[in-house]
Amino acid sequence: MSTVIHFGLPKTGTTTLQKDIFPSLQGWGLLTRPQTQGDFFMNFLQYADESLWEKDRPPVPSMLAARGNLIVSDEALSGKLLGWGATNRTRNIRRLAQLFPGARALIFLRDQASLIRSMYSTFLLMPYGEPREISEFLWPPKQGRNRREGINRLGSGQGELYFNTNQFYLHLDSLLFSPLISAVSEGFPGPEVILYEEMADNPAAVSEKLSKLFGEKVSLEGIAPRNRSEDNIKKYNLRESHSKTKWGRYSQRYLHSRRAEKPPPTLEAVTSEIGNYFHADNLRLRKMLPSVDFSCRAGAYPYQ
Repeated sequence: MSTVIHFGLPKTGTTTLQKDIFPSLQGWGLLTRPQTQGDFFMNFLQYADESLWEKDRPPVPSMLAARGNLIVSDEALSGKLLGWGATNRTRNIRRLAQLFPGARALIFLRDQASLIRSMYSTFLLMPYGEPREISEFLWPPKQGRNRREGINRLGSGQGELYFNTNQFYLHLDSLLFSPLISAVSEGFPGPEVILYEEMADNPAAVSEKLSKLFGEKVSLEGIAPRNRSEDNIKKYNLRESHSKTKWGRYSQRYLHSRRAEKPPPTLEAVTSEIGNYFHADNLRLRKMLPSVDFSCRAGAYPYQ
């Protein structure tokens, strides 16, 4: 029997895969949200430290022990982009590799500037979201930022932080892709890496790759991408059952007003803000994955 671990990333068509593609595969079971976060064993696997994992590891649930062909899909397995310190992706990879020896890994990547812009758009719709300048949404390490001053420059007597865990930021290092691919490759040699841009622009080519991976016909043709932002609104107590109430209507208007008040920055603004931060890593990525066409869309994955 075969297992495929789908590591995300966020904003790369994950919801479309989980809702429309994976469930349609006849010969495969699917383990995804809410089970991948709400099931005790899967939650323990991702968030318990090594002392607890070795000492108090719960038994493997029957849905994992019954080893038919299985897809495990959750973008949090590759780390949380908002709340970078909340998960340990290398630990997740190591434990999953022990649990599923011989499994294949599937990873979707997206140009960093485009992904950042999409993440910011979703952030505005979250209960914890707040209108910010793009520079206040990103956390660049080694830039003299500290806990007391948040996004401001290093103040007198304040130590520099790699990451501020007291607020939601998107840490730029979370989008350095070559370390992620290296980590996944150690646990799952030869991961299947697909670009979001190729999925959007050439669904037939991505359908062929997925068909080969799963051993049965997969077709992305005619499937409209799902808007995860709207799913997240519903997830946070704005489901249809609440939408008819006065509070539900007010909450929905309020969250959408945030986007109107501070619309997502243009792609050019994001590109200007991040500068050449990812160039060196994107060059390593191209050398690491020569068969992946990172030039499939003009301007994506810049490296020089």
